[in-house]
Amino acid sequence: RGSGGLCVIPDSHHHFAALTKRNARPSQSDFVPIRPTDPVMRMKARVVCCKKGDMVLWDSRTVHCNAPGQAGPPSQKVGPPTEETQAKAKEQGQEQDAATQKTKEEQPDTEAEAAERKKVEAAPVEAPEDTMDDSPPETSGDDDENDKAAELLRLPRDVCML
Repeated sequence: RGSGGLCVIPDSHHHFAALTKRNARPSQSDFVPIRPTDPVMRMKARVVCCKKGDMVLWDSRTVHCNAPGQAGPPSQKVGPPTEETQAKAKEQGQEQDAATQKTKEEQPDTEAEAAERKKVEAAPVEAPEDTMDDSPPETSGDDDENDKAAELLRLPRDVCML
């Protein structure tokens, strides 16, 4: 939450065909900006909360955008490890590898784990069955947290996309 994240409108992928017709732009583009007045924007949005190292897979036809952080500034700077940061990491038992900038915790412990990771990364991902439903979007009840996320979707114009 503090650093922002992915905001999605669940089930909006069922309205993909109608959305693209209503919001299509003449230029060749790999995304479709959604107008703030589009009916799909009345659907309940959700911020996907993740932890470090989590991976999110979603149907890219789902309306999605980034959500700004709701806390103070980031607590860590990003960059190559320095002598100071390496000394601090060593104190905490997390020596950093300067080449990869990863802690020992993030690196596989065994060759078997490394092989499994490569296998997973190389595995093909099957596309879901195409289930288009062009019926009008449904709205759902109020929920403070999701209402905030929905409001975030409405603030910047042309940020939400397919």
